[in-house]
Amino acid sequence: MAHPSHAARLLSLSAAIEECVHDGDVVAMEGFTHLIPYVAAEPFYESQYGKWSTTDLYVGSLFPVGKVVQFDLYYEHENNTGKHPNKQNNFVGVVLYLYFSREKSSAP
Repeated sequence: MAHPSHAARLLSLSAAIEECVHDGDVVAMEGFTHLIPYVAAEPFYESQYGKWSTTDLYVGSLFPVGKVVQFDLYYEHENNTGKHPNKQNNFVGVVLYLYFSREKSSAP
């Protein structure tokens, strides 16, 4: 059974965060009925070369399937300038996310 303070009610985003999010909590804000595209870049500094030697670029989309399952389809382009000649890698991947509740059951 849900805690009485978590009964369904409409709150502003700031009020909901103030009431429900506490220090140390991790929060993900997403929709469950549409695709969520993203682009990310990840640079790596390698001290053996004394420079930023590798850069990864990601393009993908999150595909929510209900409230507990989500797929992440992505393309990754990696450019490594630390080695000679420069090395480029391309990857395509799929990640499966499963979300589970940490709420304890009161059943015996």
